[in-house]
Amino acid sequence: MKCILMRAKNIKITANKKNHSFSKGLILILGIEKNDTNEKSIKLSKLVKKTAIFNDHENKIKISPKKNTNILVVPNFTLAGEIKKGKIPDFSNSMKGVKANTIFRNVCEKLKNEKFKVFTGFFGEHMQIENTVDGPVIYSFEL
Repeated sequence: MKCILMRAKNIKITANKKNHSFSKGLILILGIEKNDTNEKSIKLSKLVKKTAIFNDHENKIKISPKKNTNILVVPNFTLAGEIKKGKIPDFSNSMKGVKANTIFRNVCEKLKNEKFKVFTGFFGEHMQIENTVDGPVIYSFEL
């Protein structure tokens, strides 16, 4: 499982006339790999909850997300891809279809269990994401 976690403002995601938006929070871009398990969903949700991503009163990044922090979780199979030779990406390590959607939904549920206010991207659809990266504070994780 490969992930990008970022602090952002003015967040909006749209796909086929459906959308979600909120003024500030987190964006988690999720690349699900073919050997990923639901256990990794639990690890990821706990990792996101304890990761210092917000500034304290001294403007140092020392504060973890609080209860009801907004988070947009975006499925992105390209994150699990690789460019090995030349310019053509290889997505053979990306989990496919129903299995990937099950893991994606499980990650969202685990984040809800950790008291995040979860907004989801639209699995299997072409999406447009608008946001202002805040900081910039951007982390990458591999589980």
